[in-house]
Amino acid sequence: MDDASVERMRVIAPHLRRAVMIGKIVDLRKVEAGNFESVVNGLLDAVLLVDARRRIVYANESATRMMSEAKIIRRGTGDVLQVNDTDANAKLRDALSGSERAEPELEVRGTAISVRSTDGERYLAHVLPLTSGARRSSGAVRSAAAAVFIRKAPLDLPSPLETVAKLYRLTPAELRVLYAVMEAGGVSAISSMLGISEATVKTHIQHLFEKTGTRRQTDLVKLVAGHVAPIRT
Repeated sequence: MDDASVERMRVIAPHLRRAVMIGKIVDLRKVEAGNFESVVNGLLDAVLLVDARRRIVYANESATRMMSEAKIIRRGTGDVLQVNDTDANAKLRDALSGSERAEPELEVRGTAISVRSTDGERYLAHVLPLTSGARRSSGAVRSAAAAVFIRKAPLDLPSPLETVAKLYRLTPAELRVLYAVMEAGGVSAISSMLGISEATVKTHIQHLFEKTGTRRQTDLVKLVAGHVAPIRT
């Protein structure tokens, strides 16, 4: 090579090195994204990434199947996530608005929403904010504001309830009330379901709060749901 060729290569070489480095980073990101998708698709839970306007950015296989069945959620016009349960749909909208505003409590803990399917089964949707201040100011319309996890509340599976009962040393009466919290919800409904007074129900619920470190009935539902294995087998 003559001196002129060497000089040209000296100019080109930094750009070639930069191109190779960028290519390696892109390949690494592809591997990371592939691994992430493989793991998320192995979850029993439906997992969706949505923006603050409920537009779906990503849905795993469980979520896609759940939307195609349209018993709990569906893909609405403009890829907007729609929940068939009207009350739960409104709560989801409020939760995502909270994620956009980065409300402190929501940012740290997320929020749990009880959802009824069209055939009456109970599900739990957990909304976890993902939006940081930097992402909000970027103006990226399709960026994910929150992750939404949806799973069936384990009403027909005694093992999670038994696990919680042993872990927190619940009495048989407290365990029955915990089951009724998941099945019936309100104090009066639990009272009718178990045939005990509302005052007794409130006492047992207070004991459940104290033993499990929770504050709301929704937290109790989430606690039990958390003892269901999320990996598809």
